[in-house]
Amino acid sequence: MFLIGYFSHIALDMWSKNGIPLLWPLYQYVFVIPARRAWRLEVGTRGEMIALVIFLGASLALYHFEGMGFYRALHLLAKSIGFAKDDFIEYSSTNFTTLKGRFRDNATLEVKIAEYTIVAVYKEGLIVRDNSHLKSVSKLDSANLYPLSAVVEVEEPMRAISSRITLDGESIGELIQHVDPEIEHYILGEAIPAFKPPRIPEESDAYSPLYMSGDRIKFNYATIDDLKPFSSQVLKLGDVIVQYRLRPYEDPPSLNETPIVGVVETPLMFSVRDLDSIKVKVGDEIEKGSIIAQDIAIQSELDRREAELQSLEAVWVAERVRIETRKGELRSRLALMLSTEDLEKLKNIYSARELERRKYERINLSQELALLEEQLRAEGKAHVAKGKKLEVEVSQLKEKMSIESPVSGKVASIRLINITGDKSNIEILILTKNPFPNSSFPPLRGKPFLSDVEGVRMGGITNNVSEKCKVVSVSDGDTFSCRYGWTRTETIRLIGIDTPETKHPKKPVQFYGREASNFTKKMLLGKEVGLEYDVQQKDTYGRTLAYVYLEDGRMFNALLVQEGYAQASSYPPNVKYQMMLLGLQKEARANEKGLWSRQ
Repeated sequence: MFLIGYFSHIALDMWSKNGIPLLWPLYQYVFVIPARRAWRLEVGTRGEMIALVIFLGASLALYHFEGMGFYRALHLLAKSIGFAKDDFIEYSSTNFTTLKGRFRDNATLEVKIAEYTIVAVYKEGLIVRDNSHLKSVSKLDSANLYPLSAVVEVEEPMRAISSRITLDGESIGELIQHVDPEIEHYILGEAIPAFKPPRIPEESDAYSPLYMSGDRIKFNYATIDDLKPFSSQVLKLGDVIVQYRLRPYEDPPSLNETPIVGVVETPLMFSVRDLDSIKVKVGDEIEKGSIIAQDIAIQSELDRREAELQSLEAVWVAERVRIETRKGELRSRLALMLSTEDLEKLKNIYSARELERRKYERINLSQELALLEEQLRAEGKAHVAKGKKLEVEVSQLKEKMSIESPVSGKVASIRLINITGDKSNIEILILTKNPFPNSSFPPLRGKPFLSDVEGVRMGGITNNVSEKCKVVSVSDGDTFSCRYGWTRTETIRLIGIDTPETKHPKKPVQFYGREASNFTKKMLLGKEVGLEYDVQQKDTYGRTLAYVYLEDGRMFNALLVQEGYAQASSYPPNVKYQMMLLGLQKEARANEKGLWSRQ
């Protein structure tokens, strides 16, 4: 406002008949607007009074934007859904936001002035809450509401808490029982139904909180009101995230019908050949991934295969050394021998028989060298093939032999269920800590996680690395190829982020794209990384979707956003760290890092 007042004062002085000397002390240069003297103002006249009233009115009109900053004020003036989407992304990790404006209902064509709570970004617009129903707002024909004007208003602070629930034979009704209806919540993920529900819509361009995609039910920011009509639907397998958004005065989720519990019971059922194979006892504290049982009968076969693998490597190294040594000897002898051209020049010195002997000796040495080269290639190929086969067999034997705990906790009981043939069927009950110890919110199965976003920090990362691989090539900032042992190479796409394009067939190289690609090469190429998966492990292109961890434990997805090489991008149902990434993006944007710089 100070700058507006200052420049308006200068503008008024330049508008006077005498103008104003701006280049002090060069008073001979006077600046005036406009050029024609008849259009300028004279002190004390009616024209000057009118101009002052206009400037005063403009100042009062702009008073509302005091302290907002240029970009925020521009967004409020433009009232565009695109600007509204940007504002929501900036504040969504820390505050509740409301979308206000004029909207046309695409079903009834009714135009109304309204305000809605914003839930999430969806395609080219937003998802908003209209009472208990969710609607999409965008300029697409498939949207529920068309925005004639829209602005975002930032409301009170928000704290996000998420719980991951693994479904295995439960019904949607059982899932509903584990969601607190009193707190604003959204369910994301997917599940495979036991039978195809007749009333769930198929996937389309129109937004739906619940839809069928192939043989899977997709939960897309659904609430329990959306799920209630399908309570009897049984889910064979699935993984969902329940995202709670708490106001400052709200407590963590709770269910009044369920007694308060401090632990969650996780039953594990498996088969072994004898009870001596069980490696834990009641009362043991165990970590996730620790071995709880081993099939001793397989151990000898595993030892034999591992020894065979080591022996294969040793034999190959010795054979390669032998061949390379022989090749060196042949090359040395060839280097000392006269070439065919030199022998032709010396035919007057050597007899014809001696010349022929020398020529055949050189040819024989060259042929032996070529055969050794071919032998090395063939044996190397055979060695790699045999090594891969043995490594697969070793991996399969380890899987058969070792049973790992999927959770950390305390062994509560070990029970023999029954005996079938030469196998004993065992159940081990493990007690794990309840993620909400002061509430009565029990998860169904598996290990839930907390993603508590209050300000900007990376403390919500659980770092549940499923497997490791070595990065062999980098395509761009968010995509690379990784090799798993000897057996396979896969393309990895980082979840929850998007770096500027560098190799898109239909788009030019985008700003800061090369810098992002070079940073990824510097940090990952040739290094071993850990992979953590979310709800979906593959995308439509067959790429593996993962959160990637560096050797020092840092999440690389978060690092790219934090340093300004990428922006947070939500692709439900993989939204485990969405709130954290949006918080890091806000921090990078405020500090004008990387692609948020104004250069």
